Amino acid sequence: MIRSFLFTLHWFIGITAGTVLMVVGITGAMMSFEDELLLALNRGVMTVEARAEPVLAPEALVAALAPQRPGRVTFLVLQAEPGRAVRASVVPPVAEGTTQRGTAVWLDPYDGRILGAGRGEATFRFIREIHRWLAWGDIGRSITGISAICLVVLAASGLYLRWPRRPLDWRNWFALRFALRGRTLFWELHSVLGTWVLPLYLLAALTGLTWSYTWYRDAVWTLAGVPIPQRAGAAADGGGGGGRARPQGQALDLGAVWAAFGTAVPGGYSRVILRMPAQPGQPLRVTYLDPAPPNSRATNTITLAPDGRVREHTRYDAMPLGHQLVTARLALHTGEYFGLGGRIAMAVAALLMPLFGVTGWLLYLGRRRQKRAAKALAKQFPVLADATAPPLLIAFASQGGTAHAMAWQTAASLRAAGVPVQVASVATLGTSDLVAAGRVLFVASTFGEGEPPDAARAFARGMAAQDRALEGVEYGMLSLGDRSYARFCGFGRALEAALGRRGATPLFATVEAAREDAPALARWQDALGTLGAAREAALAWTAARPEAWRLAARRHLNPGSAGWPVYHLEFAPEPGTAAQWQAGDIAEFHVPAEAVSAQERAAEAEGGTDLATRSRVSGLAPRDYSIASVQEDGRMHLLIREMRHPDGRTGLASGWLGGGAAIGDRLDFRIRGNPGFHGPEDDRPLILIGNGTGLAGLRAHLRRRARLGHRLNWLVYGERNAAQDFHHRAEVEAWRAEGLLERLDLAFSRDQASRLYVQHRLREALPALRAWVEEGAAILVCGSAEGMAPAVHAVLAEAVGAERLDMLVAEGRYRRDIY
Repeated sequence: MIRSFLFTLHWFIGITAGTVLMVVGITGAMMSFEDELLLALNRGVMTVEARAEPVLAPEALVAALAPQRPGRVTFLVLQAEPGRAVRASVVPPVAEGTTQRGTAVWLDPYDGRILGAGRGEATFRFIREIHRWLAWGDIGRSITGISAICLVVLAASGLYLRWPRRPLDWRNWFALRFALRGRTLFWELHSVLGTWVLPLYLLAALTGLTWSYTWYRDAVWTLAGVPIPQRAGAAADGGGGGGRARPQGQALDLGAVWAAFGTAVPGGYSRVILRMPAQPGQPLRVTYLDPAPPNSRATNTITLAPDGRVREHTRYDAMPLGHQLVTARLALHTGEYFGLGGRIAMAVAALLMPLFGVTGWLLYLGRRRQKRAAKALAKQFPVLADATAPPLLIAFASQGGTAHAMAWQTAASLRAAGVPVQVASVATLGTSDLVAAGRVLFVASTFGEGEPPDAARAFARGMAAQDRALEGVEYGMLSLGDRSYARFCGFGRALEAALGRRGATPLFATVEAAREDAPALARWQDALGTLGAAREAALAWTAARPEAWRLAARRHLNPGSAGWPVYHLEFAPEPGTAAQWQAGDIAEFHVPAEAVSAQERAAEAEGGTDLATRSRVSGLAPRDYSIASVQEDGRMHLLIREMRHPDGRTGLASGWLGGGAAIGDRLDFRIRGNPGFHGPEDDRPLILIGNGTGLAGLRAHLRRRARLGHRLNWLVYGERNAAQDFHHRAEVEAWRAEGLLERLDLAFSRDQASRLYVQHRLREALPALRAWVEEGAAILVCGSAEGMAPAVHAVLAEAVGAERLDMLVAEGRYRRDIY
């Protein structure tokens, strides 16, 4: 709840105050080296040729300035560095008694000659006004103040949202990977660079607020133990009220005052500012910097009576720390308090402000696009005609995502006809849920030789109970299977038998369907019609058509291997291809007619083939392959092992992909979502286990985790020989070196006398395995269903217990893509 609120607050402030913060950041960066830039622009005005003669004293400078620029001198700025000009401000005589400001001029320190006005000063003055109050008076000052508060909130909420599970690992905070692309690169720049500059932004915002709000400045002064400055308009030293004429006092003796200053400050100065009193009898206030000050705002102040007597002398180095920080708050604001490195860091941070604004907007627009896409999908589910009627429960048991998709398509058909429905995985259901629903439609896949899908294992055990608890429950079933297995639709049949034993009655005859079984799906559509679904609505959920992809690259990964060849393939989408996928999804390869023809010609050349063989080859179902890349890669990557028949012929699909198709050929794929093998959305630890070409699905998840900056990953992987069969070795080892893989365990079965497999490596690491699970780790397994998957399952059950493993399945923390 807190995280969701802070996330919403973060992006809302970012898209509202972001523009002002970008302006403030750019102008702040422009002012970071204002003095150096102005000096470079004003050689001969702000600097002169250094001479051996002494510079003029203040009274001589004022005397030399009088005939050149009549009026009252309000201040003088003198620099100890040889050749630096004197800056003076003069109020014209006609402006005396008005609020007109003085005009600044630069004087030759050796003869008092006016050198001119500084080039660029007006520009920087305007930039400063934009930075401080958007050049918009009090309204602008309030806006920049509110924006500074927003920056504090952005920094604090961003820190909370990015806080990693292992905060002591510096790579979680500061590692930046420019190899990323798309939205993940925007997120990387936004979050990682934001972490780098977060302390600087907090410092700039918290100090900047002292110029925006009086209440805030007073609070800071009080906290620092510094007397709150007297407000303008209050009685000043020597002032009066009620419109009376000010009393005439002693005229300022500038020579005596300057001499007294020299006596009071025997160590000299690097810069001194003399602020001339407006009325006779008022003291002269002198602000100066020591010859080697810690920063340009580490100022000392001395107040001198008109006759030169020292009234007050405040030294920066004698102040308490709180007073020092208040005095030097501008140096803190600009980073100069920390030296040249601090100035550069603050300038860079200020320049990066537009980057955060732009990436924030891009991320926001990306989320908007996702929401629009979600709304478009939601249009498939119209408003229920009778929202008060009890919903029909649609329960799915899915391994590869097909049953999951058909369950929702079934829901769309029924909802379109006004039938209220509820969709749920059987992993979340028990006997009481079925009884409460009253009517249930099951869409159940069979895994392997009659087994339930992983997520349905606990449900299947619960359905084996010997009772009549389901009397009164009515059900319908779409049972999905693969006719190449002896026990076609084995789980569906077992579930149907269990429902009958426990007293449930069928709504209609169970429909058994293989993939793309149009007649069976038509029977399911007809059955839905008996429940109220219109046939025309049901027909809308036929499978998506395959789309064209171009074979862009093919690389043989295991030359010299004792095993069958393995290829890394890359496919570029053809124009008009709109397929989208995420890590864990599947690519269905639709074998082209030329591949079938080539196989048949090869068979005929070897002695002919009969009609039955010809029909079997021509009716080949699509082949499923785990996608080995993520959407942001721009291409679909596959990892294909070229299958071989006992007679030496290659498998039809794998042979065509491995060598039959040429680079540049167009091939048909249908991308199928596989929710049962999607990874965790958060940065929880992730254990990835696989063998052989099962690395494909694991690679996609690791590429996704790399883009998200989630580093708590453990890969357990096995193959034949490390020298030939370590697929994508360079990439995996780079992930390990960069810290993306917290742990890497490899099992190459033929590299030692005794066979060594991934389950052995996993059993060796049982303590670590238990610890990762306790920390909330998710487990993904990808690879062969024979040997590896059941052996790994047994080790996992040994590590955490069979019941706990079932809970992990129900929680979506244990998922498999096995074949």
